[in-house]
Amino acid sequence: MENLTVNLVKSSIKNENFARHSDGEGFYLMIPKKGGPFGFFATRCLISTKN
Repeated sequence: MENLTVNLVKSSIKNENFARHSDGEGFYLMIPKKGGPFGFFATRCLISTKN
Protein backbone atom coordinates (compact mmCIF):
# COMPACT_ATOMS: atom_id res chain seq x y z
CA MET A 1 0.00 0.00 0.00
CA GLU A 2 1.22 3.47 -0.85
CA ASN A 3 2.44 5.80 1.89
CA LEU A 4 0.94 9.25 2.14
CA THR A 5 3.45 11.88 1.11
CA VAL A 6 3.15 15.64 1.29
CA ASN A 7 2.90 15.85 -2.50
CA LEU A 8 0.20 13.15 -2.66
CA VAL A 9 -1.85 14.89 0.04
CA LYS A 10 -1.56 18.30 -1.63
CA SER A 11 -2.43 16.98 -5.09
CA SER A 12 -5.36 14.90 -3.80
CA ILE A 13 -6.85 17.93 -2.03
CA LYS A 14 -6.19 20.26 -4.98
CA ASN A 15 -7.69 17.84 -7.53
CA GLU A 16 -10.65 17.10 -5.23
CA ASN A 17 -9.91 13.38 -5.36
CA PHE A 18 -12.88 12.41 -3.15
CA ALA A 19 -11.80 9.26 -1.34
CA ARG A 20 -10.18 7.83 1.75
CA HIS A 21 -6.41 7.53 1.37
CA SER A 22 -4.40 5.29 3.70
CA ASP A 23 -0.75 5.32 4.68
CA GLY A 24 -0.80 1.60 5.50
CA GLU A 25 -0.07 2.26 9.18
CA GLY A 26 -3.58 3.13 10.38
CA PHE A 27 -3.69 6.80 9.36
CA TYR A 28 -6.30 7.90 6.83
CA LEU A 29 -6.79 11.13 4.91
CA MET A 30 -10.48 11.59 4.18
CA ILE A 31 -11.53 13.96 1.40
CA PRO A 32 -15.34 14.12 1.47
CA LYS A 33 -17.54 15.65 -1.25
CA LYS A 34 -18.96 18.07 1.32
CA GLY A 35 -16.80 19.72 3.97
CA GLY A 36 -13.06 19.94 4.28
CA PRO A 37 -10.41 17.24 4.26
CA PHE A 38 -9.36 15.68 7.56
CA GLY A 39 -7.10 12.96 8.89
CA PHE A 40 -7.78 10.25 11.45
CA PHE A 41 -6.30 7.12 12.94
CA ALA A 42 -8.28 3.88 12.76
CA THR A 43 -7.60 1.44 15.58
CA ARG A 44 -9.11 -1.84 16.68
CA CYS A 45 -9.53 -3.07 20.20
CA LEU A 46 -10.31 -6.72 20.90
CA ILE A 47 -12.45 -7.12 24.00
CA SER A 48 -13.05 -10.62 25.27
CA THR A 49 -15.89 -11.44 27.64
CA LYS A 50 -14.41 -14.83 28.56
CA ASN A 51 -12.72 -15.18 31.94
